[in-house]
Formats: sequence, C-alpha cells, structure tokens
Amino acid sequence: MPYIGSGVSRFNTADSLTVSGTSTLSGNVSIPDSTQLIFGDGSDFKISHNGSKTKLEDTGTGNLEIRGTNIEFYSGDGGETLAKLTDDGAAELYHNNTKRIETTSTGVDVVGDGKFQSSGEVKIRFQNDTTGTGSSDGSFVGLFNGSDGMALYNYEATPMRFFTSNVERMRIDSSGNVGIGTTTGDITSDGNASRTYVTIQGAGNRGRLNLGCTATNGADTATLGFTNGANTVASISSDSDSGSQTAGNISFATAGSVRATLDSSGNILVGTTDAAPRNLSSGTGIRFGNDGSIEAAKEGAAGRFNRTGSDGEVIQIRRDGSTKGTVGINGGNLFIHSANVGLVYQNAQDRILPCTSSGAARDNAIDLGEGGARFDDIFATNGSIQTSDQNEKQDIASLTTAEMTAAKAISKLFKTFKWQDKVAAKGDAARTHTGVIAQEVQTAMTDAGLDASNYAFWCSDTWWEHSVDVAAVEADEEAGIEAQDAYTRIDTYHTADEAPEGATQRTRLGIRYAELMAFVGAATEQRLADIETRLAALEAK
Repeated sequence: MPYIGSGVSRFNTADSLTVSGTSTLSGNVSIPDSTQLIFGDGSDFKISHNGSKTKLEDTGTGNLEIRGTNIEFYSGDGGETLAKLTDDGAAELYHNNTKRIETTSTGVDVVGDGKFQSSGEVKIRFQNDTTGTGSSDGSFVGLFNGSDGMALYNYEATPMRFFTSNVERMRIDSSGNVGIGTTTGDITSDGNASRTYVTIQGAGNRGRLNLGCTATNGADTATLGFTNGANTVASISSDSDSGSQTAGNISFATAGSVRATLDSSGNILVGTTDAAPRNLSSGTGIRFGNDGSIEAAKEGAAGRFNRTGSDGEVIQIRRDGSTKGTVGINGGNLFIHSANVGLVYQNAQDRILPCTSSGAARDNAIDLGEGGARFDDIFATNGSIQTSDQNEKQDIASLTTAEMTAAKAISKLFKTFKWQDKVAAKGDAARTHTGVIAQEVQTAMTDAGLDASNYAFWCSDTWWEHSVDVAAVEADEEAGIEAQDAYTRIDTYHTADEAPEGATQRTRLGIRYAELMAFVGAATEQRLADIETRLAALEAK
C-alpha cells in the first residue's frame, strides 16, 4: 500500500490510499475522469467528474451543509455571476449576469417578469399569521382550467383594497360592494362625506351604483359621461338643490348643452328649466308634471299630432280609463266628439256639421244648448233654415176653431220687457225686448180647451240643480297649480233619479217664435178669409 510522502507523487486507481492524522499536500492532486472522492464510512458523500459534468452526491441521512460568510457562484470562466449568498444579508440569483431575484429583510424583490406555469391550475397564495396557513386561508391569484379563467381570490371576510400614490383608491368589501374613492361600498356607513366616490352595491336581488362628491349644499354631485376619444358626446348629471344635500335634479346633456331635466319634484323638463312653461311669454319648453299634466310652450305650434294611414282618432281623451272624447280626421276634415255627439269641420264646403263618433254627418239628432244651459247671442248674416218639406210631414190641416180662438188671444199678449240678469249686470242700460210671456200663452191655450205642451211653439224644460262648495286652492308653481278662491259650483241633472238628495228642481218655459208667429199668422189669415167671405155675401144682397 503506497503512502503519500517524499518522492511519491502518483498512485494507481487499483491501489488504495489510507491517510491517518493530518496530511499536508503541496502542489496539485489529479484525479482522473469518472473517479470519485468518497467520504464517510458508508460512502455517503462523493465528488466526481466524468468529462462533461461534475457531481456532488450526498446520499446519507444528514444534511449537506455548505458554510461560508459570503458564498458566490460564477460561470466556468468567472465572467458571469450566477448566485450570491451573504451572511445576515441577501440571497441573490442572476440570469445572464443580471440579478433577477433578491431576498430582503421583508420578503423578495423580483426584477423583470415572473412566469408561473403548470399543466393544470396555477395559484400564487398569500397567507400570514392572521389568516392562517390552511388551504382555505388567505388569498391567491390563480389561473384556472377551461373557461373559468383568472381569479383574484380572497378566502377571508376582509376587503380587497387597491392603492395608487400610496392612497387607497378602490376596495371590494366582504359583501361584494365596490367603492371607488371611498373605504366602503355602502356610502351610507362610510362616516366620511368629504370625498368624491363611486360605489357599486349589491344586497339580495338588488344592485346599486352610487356616484357622489363632497357633501355641499346646492353643489354638483355626480356626472356619468359618454365620450368619443377626448370628446364628451353626452352626459347625465345630478345637482343638489340650494340648501339641500338630499334633494336635487338630474340633467341630460348632449353636445355640451342640457336638453332635459328631472327636477327634485319629479317633473320632467325638456328644452327648459322653467317648471311652469304655461306662464312663459317667450321661449320654448315642455313639462311632464308629476301630477300627470303636460305643458308646452313654443314660438309657433306648441303641439303637433300626426296620424298616418287611415282616417280615425288623433287625440283620445279619457277619464278613469274610459274614453270620453276624441279629436280625429274623417275624409281630410277635422272632427271633435264625445260619444256620438260631435262636430265635423268641412273645409272645402265652408261649414260645420253635427257628426258621430267617426266624424260622419249625423242628421236631426243633436241639440245646441238646453233649458238650463243657454247660449246668449247668435250672430248670423241670414236666419236659420228649418225643414218644411211636405215629404217629411203628416197630419197637415188648417187651424181649428179652438186654435183660432187661442191664436187670437195670443196675438193680444205681445209686450215689451227687460231680462232680469241684464238689468242686474247693466242697470238702466239694459235694453228692452218684445215678445210674449210663455205662462200667458199657456193660459190662452188652456182657455181655448187646448194643451200648450202639444204644440211645438211652447216649450217647458225641467232639470235639477245641486250646489257644491269648492275649497280655495293655494298656488304651487312647481306642481303647475294656480291659486283659486273658494266658490260654489252648480251641478245639473236631467232626471230626478240621477239627481242627489237635496237637489232643487228647476223649470223654465220658452217659446219658438217662428212657429208661434206662424200659428198666429195662420189664424189671422183664416179670420180675414172668413171676413172677406161674409163681406162678399153681404155685397151680393
């Protein structure tokens, strides 16, 4: 067995070398390829080189320890740093002589991109002593299989917070509410009104988006903008009322101008900020009132209704869900009606006709006024034309002796008089009228043994009146309500059955003068004819 000493520099691999104690070697020790340095009684640690790689093998049960204050790894030629390990300091890893990973006293610094790859799910998990270290603790960023995609996942009942410039800008709380510019998605519990914020809330089956600003009376609160590049195309804004943080308007703008406003009273204003366009003397605007009313103002036609296609209704007027009247078109002519009572305006013929609900002419069916609701004056170039066609008459006869007696009596009843309501209104300036008294005409007919109600020249109309006290109304400009004094309204009914209890019965007598004069004239003519006959008989004697 050779030994290492003076004059011995080589030994064969077939030989064995045993060293006891301390040996000092000077110069190099050369070990051929694929030859191992073996350490330990059980050959636990081996160092070898096979020409292409060098191996350090630790097959024992203990640890492989590399000790040093500063440990550094370099490329074979020493030109590139691979790693550096510093006692009480950083552990550094390099790529192509550039440091990419470094441990610090608080964690790890990574320079450049980080890539985490797996054939299945990939997760980066974040845990600490507070969260615990179980599989359902902490948070992770992960990439799932299939269509589930990427997730930012928080197992804890704590918010997820997002910062820029060292200031929290957004958070998602444990209930799923999102707050931007606020520390909670539920701004009502924020406790800090001095901020501009956006929140997205969800509770049950309801969602809510909040846009807000620093609490200020009468200030702009939020705007939702729609842009094309740097240009605002349209926006929706809210403004609180003066002196209020809870009531305000919502404005809708296009091309930089407000086009419509929903005010704090619930009115929709289009083309105006005036809640009462009915009072405008100039300008334009439409108000859809919270009371169901519509008001419009315009320098020109303030309303246009266009029915296309066939004739029929253009505007329908309803009460309690039932149609009470319409405005429509029939054959190019406008008509207005309620039920089967209406007027049609025939432009080509320059006339107005009574019509049905469809605008068709309706003959001999509609009255103009009634005993309890009369027109005052009618101005006309010519008198009225009354049908006198023999084809539409029957029971044609001369006056009887009784009728001639009544007519003679009536001819003596013409008097002058004044209307009481005109005297009340005009005093001495009220004008004098000429005519008969309907009650006296009735008496004359009765004295002759006739019933006046059987003759069309004598009229009697009865109705029932009921007084209703109407309370005063205070003005409300925003609601479009004008002030009105208290007054008494008189409602009229045509039958006793429909009149309410306590209604007063009214009766008014009237005369059709054209027929009365024809009655008196016919009697006069028959009397004159009788006189002429008797005179002729006397002259013949």
